[in-house]
Amino acid sequence: MKRQDGAYLQGQRILNPDNKNTWIIYCANWDFTDKEWIYQLILQNNKTPRVMEVYGEKLKGLIKCKKLELI
Repeated sequence: MKRQDGAYLQGQRILNPDNKNTWIIYCANWDFTDKEWIYQLILQNNKTPRVMEVYGEKLKGLIKCKKLELI
């Protein structure tokens, strides 16, 4: 898959270095009203699925601040 307009790829893994949780991007949608990507992340290796929804700008900010790492 190829990036579109600065979007992260489906299947991209994101590590939280504080608690060592790994999240996987399983869906990315373009929000036409806010003109921004919305990502649905699922927690890896968890018995019950935990899903988190985050906007693209917030995700980029967390990665820049080193609160999350792309792996």
